[in-house]
Amino acid sequence: MYNDLSRDGDTRVFRGICLPSMKGGYYVVHAVASKSTGAVAEAHCLCPAGPAVQHKGNLRVQICPADGLCHLKVAAPESFNVPALALVDLVKSHGHLTGEELLVCLQDTYTEADISEIERLTRLQSNSPLWMRYRQGMVTASIARACLTRTKNLDKEPRPHNLRGVVNLVLHASTFKSAAMKEGMQKESEAKKAYVLMLQEKGHSAAIEDCGLTICKELPILGASPDGVVKFSCECCKQTVRLLEVKCPQQTKNSFRDADMRLPKPVYETQMNVIMGILHISKCDFFVYRSKEETVTVTTEFDAESFNDYVNSMRYLFSEYLYPALKSEFIWLAQQYTCLSYLSRTPYQLVSPTM
Repeated sequence: MYNDLSRDGDTRVFRGICLPSMKGGYYVVHAVASKSTGAVAEAHCLCPAGPAVQHKGNLRVQICPADGLCHLKVAAPESFNVPALALVDLVKSHGHLTGEELLVCLQDTYTEADISEIERLTRLQSNSPLWMRYRQGMVTASIARACLTRTKNLDKEPRPHNLRGVVNLVLHASTFKSAAMKEGMQKESEAKKAYVLMLQEKGHSAAIEDCGLTICKELPILGASPDGVVKFSCECCKQTVRLLEVKCPQQTKNSFRDADMRLPKPVYETQMNVIMGILHISKCDFFVYRSKEETVTVTTEFDAESFNDYVNSMRYLFSEYLYPALKSEFIWLAQQYTCLSYLSRTPYQLVSPTM
């Protein structure tokens, strides 16, 4: 994909991906090249090597077969109600802010209407390009435990810190899915039907509502995409709302840390508590589905103290480490080219789409 820096200029900015030979994920590569000659002036990659010459060359090799750089067409912009912010504004207009000041700015920027609209537009989740786009640069519930653990370890380690791992984590740079993960995703719909049937057998009436990405109003760098929200309509539970978290492991016991299978693994406990905190729901049904004959349901309650501690930890992680690291990923480009319209389509979606 490429975008013009100006209609009359010779410079074009490219964005591509590089597939490592030994890994299942990919790295995002940005390059600045001449439209007329194809010469690459600058390049940067999200791999550990940073501005890697090899990946720069790989990107150009993939560009050349398209009948020359000058004949490529700009991809049509996506059409949706919440326009995405050109991220150069973060560097140009907000780069002078501290991480904490930027977080305050984000709080003021995201309205309840914005949050609701983004949630509505991303209900297809992994099948939605917008869902993937808005998650990038966000600490989502699925990586909550990993980010929390990294935060606790950072202050114990000598500086300078190697933040490549946590940066790639919040950018959701890897799209690798194991066979077990793919199987679980394929079974999710089947599992939800089994969950509703289980409730009916117990005399309840309920429906599962699909959810998109919900952004945390109190700390907009946090987000969550629940498997579903259960709304009860039976007389005994009328107007009751619960979160539903579905897991479809190859072995049921793999989702628990105890032999009795009553205590979900810490990574799932943190994930559920973060989602409950963001959605303001007090209970969650942890539904582990292996087959119609093999299911386990554990109801967990929201832990406000743990959630508040988590929010404070992520605020610290962003202000002290992530924000400076993420800025350094593109500041080299923004300093040289001040009209980077292509950044509105970059994965570094850190600030409000309506700022």
